[in-house]
Amino acid sequence: MEGENGMKNVLFHPSAFSMPGNFSEALPLYLPRPEYVEVPRKSMEAIEPAFGLLNINKLRDLLTQKAHADDVKTFQITQKYKVKESNFPKEMRIIIDVALHPGPSHMLAVHGPPDPKEKSFTELPVRMYPVHALYVAAHCAKLAPFPPQIDTPEGVSEGREFILPVVFVFSSSPTTFPLLLEYLYRKKANILFARLIRLSKPPATIPGLKRQEQLAISLGTLGSRPQVTQILHTLNGFWENTCSLGVYDNDLWTAIDSARNVVLMAMALLHGRLDTKEVIKAAAESLDFSQYKKRLLLSAGLRPSSFDL
Repeated sequence: MEGENGMKNVLFHPSAFSMPGNFSEALPLYLPRPEYVEVPRKSMEAIEPAFGLLNINKLRDLLTQKAHADDVKTFQITQKYKVKESNFPKEMRIIIDVALHPGPSHMLAVHGPPDPKEKSFTELPVRMYPVHALYVAAHCAKLAPFPPQIDTPEGVSEGREFILPVVFVFSSSPTTFPLLLEYLYRKKANILFARLIRLSKPPATIPGLKRQEQLAISLGTLGSRPQVTQILHTLNGFWENTCSLGVYDNDLWTAIDSARNVVLMAMALLHGRLDTKEVIKAAAESLDFSQYKKRLLLSAGLRPSSFDL
């Protein structure tokens, strides 16, 4: 892949940024964006038939405007189990501390691949997240349609007690799944950026490349190799979840790209690779220009397939 200035952008070749201990083989160094897929109409109709007629982008904007802090707190009511999927209950009753209108509609049972250390692969570690199906379905194009919501029976505490259908979701990185849920509810790219690189205070907006380099220098100076490597693992896991669920959101991808720039430059500094840091910086500039060109062409009504990134 060639940069706009004619210089070969070696960042996008996995072997071009090798680190001690076969670091480049453990994680992809360029996190590509998957092909865009529309949210299936049937996924929206499964929640409410009328939703299948709405423009999905307008619906997402409306959800973001109406998102309440208590909605975000809902999915943080997480529980951990070790279960056999075939024996797991099809629905769960929960009671929450604050009244929610509307309350959560479904319970996500999020699990990763079997743990090779476990004696039996029949039991899976599962994390439970009560969610509003509309927030998830409106953004996750590759997620199967949700089952029908269960009406709260009479005689229970309205807005605080719910019976939720259980929906199993595979996640290659269960530990980063809450980061994605938080973003789908709040749509705050600056907060996501801060979460990904573990900033104590999120910036007002996602910083430009110059500020990213400053953050990388700070991280590369104050952090250790294991710490920065763990951050890179977190970033990679978040990216895998985003791709596998089919989340296509420009601000989300900007946060991923920017966080990756910071972490890769910090890793280069920790390994004494100042030349590599400059290569990463140049590649990031090229990628920024390519994405800018893409947005211009899209605004002109051209299809993504009509240009090469």
